[in-house]
Amino acid sequence: CDFSYSETFNQTLGEFQAYDMKGGNDWYIKDNSYAYINGYSTGANDDWLVSPSFDLSNKLSANIAFSHANAYGSSSLWKTHCKLKISSDFKTDVQSATWEDIEIPFGSGNWNFRNVSVKVPAKYLGKENVSLAFHYNVTSTNDAPAWEVKNFVFTSSCEEESSDIEYVISTLQNIVFSVDKKIVIKPVLPTEVTIYKMLGRAVVSKIIEGETCLEVKQSGV
Repeated sequence: CDFSYSETFNQTLGEFQAYDMKGGNDWYIKDNSYAYINGYSTGANDDWLVSPSFDLSNKLSANIAFSHANAYGSSSLWKTHCKLKISSDFKTDVQSATWEDIEIPFGSGNWNFRNVSVKVPAKYLGKENVSLAFHYNVTSTNDAPAWEVKNFVFTSSCEEESSDIEYVISTLQNIVFSVDKKIVIKPVLPTEVTIYKMLGRAVVSKIIEGETCLEVKQSGV
């Protein structure tokens, strides 16, 4: 039950949803090659590109891979304005969901695509509704970068399926009976047997591993 999902962003955003929370720009497909956002000249921008939800029930691991590139603004601030986020409670409102940043590397210069491969944090494994988002956030036109994303791949690996072998617990009881002043014991498993006199004093105590016949010479046993 391993799972794989991919979106190239070659022509459409696919099952990803764009949410424009602030500003005049939004995520869109550029040059039929990648998802693109650029907040330059439009002031503050708060834009989300959110994946479909993934069911990570019974998953041992999950991984996110994609390629992205930036340009313009200060390269040292790209990681501040362009973030990969994850949530397990997103439904339709990005602002009411709880999001956590996943640290990603960036390219070394303008328009240099950087391949990214990161693991989904362990706390999200076992969750039924996990969403990922490319979050673009700038407060002004100053240092507003361009961001390109393509070739998104999400994979997850399942837990090992449980064996069909059933473990049966025997309810058989030991067989004990007396005949001709003898006690016959037929244990299912090795069993510690203690024989008492009527007054409570032990006269025999031993481990019985197979059918055993104990001769009783004393009265009151």
